[in-house]
Amino acid sequence: AGEVLSMCRKYDLSFVPLLAPTSTDERIEKLAKTASSWIYAVSVTGVTGARSDLSADLPSFLARIRKHTDVPVAVGFGVSKREHVLQLGKLGADGAVVGSAIINAIQNAKDSNDR
Repeated sequence: AGEVLSMCRKYDLSFVPLLAPTSTDERIEKLAKTASSWIYAVSVTGVTGARSDLSADLPSFLARIRKHTDVPVAVGFGVSKREHVLQLGKLGADGAVVGSAIINAIQNAKDSNDR
């Protein structure tokens, strides 16, 4: 992250580190210190995409991040339903990333007027 972080600072861009459930507490602490606006918490290991449920390990993962920073945390990977977003709010997440749900909505549009 060193070179990218330097470039972000040089050009006044936000650096958003990604943290995964497999990140060690040491790595979480280190990367949390580099976040200039928010942190992207990857909710699960593996590939992105819509899922039916959020990870059962998510509360403990968010608690591990919060132990090291008060920078806003947005959760992504597998967030695709309104219920997911509401659940994330109850868990203390500051935001939700819903990339796959947006892509699916565009692909499922019935005609070009819906796009």
